Amino acid sequence: MAAEIDASRAMYDAVLPTLVSAFRQLEQTVAPPTLISIGGRRAFRYVEKQPQQAIVLKLSRLVTGLQAVWTLLERGLPQEAAAIQRILDEIGSDVMFLAGPLTLGPKEAIHDAYLADFFQEEFHVADPVGSQQSRHRVPRKKIRAYVARTYRAADEPIDRAIAVAGFIEGAYSGYVHVAGAQAMDTYGGSPRRFHVEGMQGTSIVEEAAADFRNYLFRGLTDMACGANALGLDQLFREL
Repeated sequence: MAAEIDASRAMYDAVLPTLVSAFRQLEQTVAPPTLISIGGRRAFRYVEKQPQQAIVLKLSRLVTGLQAVWTLLERGLPQEAAAIQRILDEIGSDVMFLAGPLTLGPKEAIHDAYLADFFQEEFHVADPVGSQQSRHRVPRKKIRAYVARTYRAADEPIDRAIAVAGFIEGAYSGYVHVAGAQAMDTYGGSPRRFHVEGMQGTSIVEEAAADFRNYLFRGLTDMACGANALGLDQLFREL
């Protein structure tokens, strides 16, 4: 099974530079962030609040998230890696959602609602206690439904496409919320104990490393989706 780790390391070493290079191209296609004043401090923000800028922000975390997963796997921490993978699931879904109206899908009212929430400040005054903004988030089920309607195969039933999207996003939620069944994966060995210092050399880490290759593949497709939405046709074809 050690071959799984070696194969994942080789794929990671090949894919990460490609994603970084692609992201640099995407980053240059949108108006750059502006240094503004927020609650008495200076910070960079995309003041235009465009969907293309939201895609760039999402994909920035895709690149760092994949690095975080591999770093955690190398330390023998598959539970924590799976929690980051749950973030990557949502990033991919959001990129497809935002890219839809810019590529092959219709724009819907939920796109404006999503962007309003996405770019909203968390705090707006110097003393943040009690100043957190109320939010009106677009439910994940509506985002999944839009993505399923827009990107599903022509012969795939819409209900099935929505169910698959929900399954993918929900598969790793137990690692984020520390559900009992997932947490018990760290128990075992001789003597039996919780492996709180890492699980290097176990089949669980090797299986997690093999699964990580799915996320590298999906990372390429998410970046390609962003390139398509931002009009980078050559980069889209390369990815």
